[in-house]
Amino acid sequence: MRKPEMAAGRIGIIGFQHESNTFSPLATDLSQFTTTSGDELVERWGTSYTEVAGFLRGLADEGLEAVPLYMATATPSGTVTSEAFVHLVGSIEDALKSSPDLDGLLVAPHGAGVSADERDMDGFLLQRVRSIVGDDVLIICTLDLHANVSSRMIDACNATIAYRTN
Repeated sequence: MRKPEMAAGRIGIIGFQHESNTFSPLATDLSQFTTTSGDELVERWGTSYTEVAGFLRGLADEGLEAVPLYMATATPSGTVTSEAFVHLVGSIEDALKSSPDLDGLLVAPHGAGVSADERDMDGFLLQRVRSIVGDDVLIICTLDLHANVSSRMIDACNATIAYRTN
């Protein structure tokens, strides 16, 4: 397990949440996702009952700077289309590459995402995030308790936290 030093103060926030039902014949396309970034992310999610709101409150309580990078979420439904998945992962990659230097990341995948081309959508995303930020940036991931947890997900993060109450 990686053991970088404790984060100094600038923490990025990413969310990509979809609970995929692989038995549904109805695919989830890009139009079904709500996406936000920057101040809009804070405005939309800051007072919600989600882990992203918890990230924002917790960082503020600790005097750490929140860097709201990107949030994509859709109602539980069928497998995410290839086009939507590529677009959303690309948007997250772009947000990371254009962000200021970060000391850590708080990432909120749902843990049950499947795309047409990637059965472990969340593991893929977390590996991509790790490859962009490198091993010196702390990554903490939160998951719903009925997540499909993979070794890819665990290996990409310094800590993985399953929450009990939604």
